[in-house]
Amino acid sequence: MFLSDNKMMSLSSSDCIRLKVGTLVSDRTFIDSMRTYSTNIEMQTLRIYSANPDKAPATRSGEVIENHICWFHNDSQ
Repeated sequence: MFLSDNKMMSLSSSDCIRLKVGTLVSDRTFIDSMRTYSTNIEMQTLRIYSANPDKAPATRSGEVIENHICWFHNDSQ
């Protein structure tokens, strides 16, 4: 779930278009840190996206890196 493209953790379609990125490079994407607390979980991931060669200038080929932090909060207390 955290290392694949999904609605909760991934860039939106409009963000991908705006940033001119392609697909997620799953074998270079990883969970950087995870911390658990009494009321929530904090997770930081490093997500690598391929550059979209059709839309990126010649000087900007390669990969795009997204450093993502999310918090999961338990509201059921």
